[in-house]
Amino acid sequence: MTIAKDFTSKFAVAIVAVAMILMAVAPSARAATMTTEELQKTINDLLAQVAALQAQAGGTTPAAGKACGTFSMNLKMGANSADVKNLQMFLNADPDTRVAATGVGSAGMETMSFGPLTMTAVSKFQVKYRAEILTPAGLVNPTGFFGPGSRAQANKLCAGAPAPTPTPTPGNGGGTGSTDLQGEASLDKFTVDSPADDTVEEGAEDAPVAEITAKFKDGDASISRLDVSFDPASIGTKPWDVLDTVAVMVDGKQVGDSMDASNRKDYIDESAGTIRLTGLDIVAKEDKDADITIVATMQNGIDTADLGSVNVTVNAMRYFDAAGVAETDSATEDIGTDGTVSFTLEAGGAQDELIAKTSSEDPNSTTLELKDDAKSDWYDVFTFDIDTDDSTSDISLDDIVVNLLVGSSVGGYDALVDDVELVIDGTTIDDVTVSGTTGANGT
Repeated sequence: MTIAKDFTSKFAVAIVAVAMILMAVAPSARAATMTTEELQKTINDLLAQVAALQAQAGGTTPAAGKACGTFSMNLKMGANSADVKNLQMFLNADPDTRVAATGVGSAGMETMSFGPLTMTAVSKFQVKYRAEILTPAGLVNPTGFFGPGSRAQANKLCAGAPAPTPTPTPGNGGGTGSTDLQGEASLDKFTVDSPADDTVEEGAEDAPVAEITAKFKDGDASISRLDVSFDPASIGTKPWDVLDTVAVMVDGKQVGDSMDASNRKDYIDESAGTIRLTGLDIVAKEDKDADITIVATMQNGIDTADLGSVNVTVNAMRYFDAAGVAETDSATEDIGTDGTVSFTLEAGGAQDELIAKTSSEDPNSTTLELKDDAKSDWYDVFTFDIDTDDSTSDISLDDIVVNLLVGSSVGGYDALVDDVELVIDGTTIDDVTVSGTTGANGT
């Protein structure tokens, strides 16, 4: 399309849009009698018509292009990326699931931020396709988490739309894509190591389970797929009963397709627990280390018998060089037999802890003056903070045990203390049990 034609198309759309708005404004008497719902529906219909005309001018349909690409990454509250914007465009294509009717997040004003509006729209999408998303996962209520089930349904709906061309992801060795490859690459080094933190809790998302370093000689290479096994014998059950998804990350970003590891039919070798991670296109430059991380999202509610050490083996890697010559190296070839590492699968909250710290508001030493046969006001005798910064799960605090020592020379606990209360963030808890008050102590 020439610049002149492009300008003409956009100008024509603008004229049509203005005309439609004028048509909507003209019958003011009708608008004055419309309900809020009717007026909103009219606005929505006009917006849909404008979007359709814009799509026709650009040579695409509303369901094509970026709004219907391939979704390969889990997205949740707080995410910020181009994938979020594509998700918002997809959701806005359906009036039942749009992010917003007007303003930020609405059609044409999508953002890269996954906030409450996007979460609500994902929930509406999950409810609309309850049988395909929620029911197979054993869920009744929507989660707002754009995970494997939601992605699969979105990709299914977009199956007829052209998928966007994937952007090759370089390893630490540099590179910008397959077209930049040079030479006839052959694998020079391949190592697999355990991640720095080799403990993973049930319910953990995108937890590193294996670190791969690959280096090529005589040329550059593009790594297109990896075969990874989760040894069923080490887990004590089948891997699809503990794993949710498995993916590949480079420099903190996901590359390629995320694998639905909870579906046994997607394993290329069930007996070995082997899955295939495809569509990677990780560019590794000659004589440079390419660092690759295998990450896994674990299921919740894993049986105690299935917790413990899990062996992970990288069985094969497929890559090609500048001439397009493909090579698949397996554990019996250049990869070698040292491609097995392990991580420890723990119950949720196993690493969580509460730490009691003295608060800056803890009162200094004070002399309390008491009158005979009279009750005093409440006194703050101990103030402390509870630190959960190193915890990843919610923690339920059931009991707090405090030992209050009152000198026997002044009559001990029974003689001086009438009542005790606990105040947490302004909320008073008077369900206090006092024991061991004989003598000087009160617990």
